[in-house]
Amino acid sequence: MSIVRLGLNFQPTVMTSGASYNMTNEDVLVVNKGTGSATTVNLPKVGNNTTPPTNPLNIGHTVFIKDGKGDGAAHNITIQDPNGYTIDGAASLVISTNYGKAALMWNGTQWNQLV
Repeated sequence: MSIVRLGLNFQPTVMTSGASYNMTNEDVLVVNKGTGSATTVNLPKVGNNTTPPTNPLNIGHTVFIKDGKGDGAAHNITIQDPNGYTIDGAASLVISTNYGKAALMWNGTQWNQLV
C-alpha cells in the first residue's frame, strides 16, 4: 500500500541488483543491493532536450534516493540526469556516506538538491 501525500507517492522502489537504475515514475528509490558495488541512478526524464524543456514532469517534482544498505562510503551512488540537465550546476551528485540520501526537485531547467 502506498501513501500519497501532497502528490508524492511514498511507496519506495527498492533496487536490489545491477550497476545502474533508470528512474521513471518513482518518487522514492532505495538502493539496497546484495552485492556491494558502485551504482548509477539516472533521474526521471524531464524533457526532450529542448531549452527550456517541454517536460512531462511538473516543476516542483521531487525525488528521494537513499543508500539503504549502508555502504555508500565504499560503494558510491552517482545520481545524474540522462539528458544532461544539471544538479545545482553540476553534472552529477554522489552519495558517498553510509546511509546517505538525496532529495532533488526539478525547477524547470535543472535539479536542485534539497538535502
